Amino acid sequence: VTAIELDLPAGAVDESDWARDKGIPSLEHPGTMVFMGTVAFSKSIRLPADADVGVKIVYQACQGQICNPPDSISLTLAP
Repeated sequence: VTAIELDLPAGAVDESDWARDKGIPSLEHPGTMVFMGTVAFSKSIRLPADADVGVKIVYQACQGQICNPPDSISLTLAP
């Protein structure tokens, strides 16, 4: 399952839910969506001037029936 955690600065306003490309329902894990190739996630956030945003993305890559262990990446997005 892909999860995106935001560390928003004081004064930030989260204005929308996450939008994402359409996935394919998993046959092995009902209620879980599977994404092929590149996928885009987006949301609207109003930020104070010159604010940084911390982002942690947790994901798992699979090929066929074989999946790698879950992994994550943390980023800081600066204006």
